[in-house]
Amino acid sequence: EHKYRHLFNSLGDAAFLIELESGRVVDANQQAENLLGRPRAEILGRDHGSFFPPDKAGEFRVRVVGHGAGAAAGFEAEVETAARQRVPVHVSAAPLTLLGRTFVVCLFRDITQFKTLHEELLRAQRLESVGALASGITHDLNNALTPILFATELLRVQPGGPNEQRLLDTMGRSAARAAQIVRQLLTFVR
Repeated sequence: EHKYRHLFNSLGDAAFLIELESGRVVDANQQAENLLGRPRAEILGRDHGSFFPPDKAGEFRVRVVGHGAGAAAGFEAEVETAARQRVPVHVSAAPLTLLGRTFVVCLFRDITQFKTLHEELLRAQRLESVGALASGITHDLNNALTPILFATELLRVQPGGPNEQRLLDTMGRSAARAAQIVRQLLTFVR
């Protein structure tokens, strides 16, 4: 009993011992209290499904108790704290037989920080993709504008009527503006 208690309370994750037949929590460690924001007395005796958000309780209840007859398994879930906050967790569940009774040992690892870092990585990857796309677009635009700018300058040195000169000026200004946009995009990408 002493060794079990020491081991159970020394675990770095929230640990629950659930009676398979009733689905009730018969033991929980200090980390379980911290994760749920509830004292041990409020945790013991409760149906383990009550710690999950109401819209997910049935699904997770089946997944946890379903491992009582089979091999150990893990899955992601959310628990609901006493303050009604949802905390993402990774649940590891394994069957355990003690004194002829079957239990499920569940370890809940808070993965909030992992999820936050993962979202930041995805955001950075999206920004990198946008940068690569912008770079490709600016190069394509630059390639299309270069001959227009060059041709506009060549046509200016050849004599032409006043209407042609106005059209050339308009083309030149528009192409120069587009080239400025390309430079701004390139600056953004770098």
